[in-house]
Amino acid sequence: MDDEAYAAELLRILSNPEPTGIDPDDPYGRADDGIDRYSGFGRDVVVTGGRLVSGSYGAEVEVDFVIRPDGEPEIADRARVSADAQWRALSGYAEPSAYAPLAAREVERAAQSTWSRRRGEWQRHARAVPPRAAQWAQLIDVLAREGAVTEVAPGRLEVLVAPSEDEPGQTVTVLVTPDQWEALLRSMDPEGAGFWELFASKSRAETFLVFWKGQFEPSIREELPPVRARLPALPPGGGWYAYVPVEG
Repeated sequence: MDDEAYAAELLRILSNPEPTGIDPDDPYGRADDGIDRYSGFGRDVVVTGGRLVSGSYGAEVEVDFVIRPDGEPEIADRARVSADAQWRALSGYAEPSAYAPLAAREVERAAQSTWSRRRGEWQRHARAVPPRAAQWAQLIDVLAREGAVTEVAPGRLEVLVAPSEDEPGQTVTVLVTPDQWEALLRSMDPEGAGFWELFASKSRAETFLVFWKGQFEPSIREELPPVRARLPALPPGGGWYAYVPVEG
């Protein structure tokens, strides 16, 4: 599927006003398209159109959306979601239907940022930050809780994670510029970057933590956009059970 056709089908899914599979008793649930609507996608945040555009990291889909707050005028804005063909193939998104749930979350995140800016929340909650040298020291300090840190080049830090009983040691490369780190510190303290959770939950194949759209993301490569490791398909009947499954 070429980029234009991919973008058109993705936009059709995202803007569908009547997706099949919605439970009448749970209209905030998940439809057959796999999109999670608990946060208001499709009602409070509605996709109205879009187009294929060229971005800094390959093809992107520019998604038009409106926010419909109760008792207030609609707010229109746009979000961009990745659509580079190589990235889609590496990520397992060959079909727009597979990508739509993630794309919907990206649109929701953009809508939340738009809403915060409109209400001036960013300015009210912006944190004071120390000088650049102290900021970088905070980054190294919080990373050092995960392993031995070496800055091998500007904006490139390697964290040597010690082996455990269950896992061998591993080097994880963190890629972030001083400007990016400062922007994050203006919205949260260093612990808010979530390194503990990222190191604990990422796949071993994800040997990079890259800064992408305002936060750190695990990736199997250092190039952007990040590519998450793909889990192997389970065999028939495979899976984890909290009980012994009944055979029959």
